[in-house]
Amino acid sequence: MDEVRKAIFDNLSQIQTFPFEEKKGNLTYLSWANAWGLVKKAEPDAAFTVVTFDANGIRTEGGLPYQRTDIGFMVWTRVTIANVTQECYLPVMDHRNKAKQVPDILDINNTLMRCLVKNLALFGLGLHIYAGEDMPFGMPTHASEVDPETGEIKETTKVPVVSSQSKAGGNGTSSTFAAAIARVGKLQAAEMSNAKRMAPMLFQGAELERYQEALAAREKELASPAAATAATSAAPSGLPI
Repeated sequence: MDEVRKAIFDNLSQIQTFPFEEKKGNLTYLSWANAWGLVKKAEPDAAFTVVTFDANGIRTEGGLPYQRTDIGFMVWTRVTIANVTQECYLPVMDHRNKAKQVPDILDINNTLMRCLVKNLALFGLGLHIYAGEDMPFGMPTHASEVDPETGEIKETTKVPVVSSQSKAGGNGTSSTFAAAIARVGKLQAAEMSNAKRMAPMLFQGAELERYQEALAAREKELASPAAATAATSAAPSGLPI
């Protein structure tokens, strides 16, 4: 089981999530839809559930999708990949990241999906977001990773890991691919070099060709004096959470 756990971590930790990330204040966010799409592409058998509780905060099947405590509300998710299961919890917070004492159903739903993203990070996807690496652009070829067995930080070479689904080449209709193409149109000149270098780690086959074509078109657009002036003053944009 330890070998399976390590293989999953090695697979998911090598997926580059930077085209799908958004800055919000000093924090970086990864949309749950994009995170789940990336995981399912790499690990098709992945599944998640919401842990439920009774009114007293005790776990029970078919209960409430949150846990009431004396100091606030918590939500829990459970992700299983290749028979490896990990749980994660997250307090229900307001826009200032303060515990919300009277959350509504939308607060619960939003926190559950943010908890799912954090849960997936335990398996390796986008772990740098929680380590404070808020801008993956400019990441070196060698990056620090956490050994899932020892917890030690080690230097490893980023090698693209492609699932059986992605090897076949996408048709450009997936939500994650469409989001990446949309993100290309907002790249700035300083980001182009790294985006081109990362392209083969993100896509394969037809998707890779289309992505590289989009990068080339954006690069040509940025080369014009008018576009270059506008790009200099524009802040990098991301995708909706």
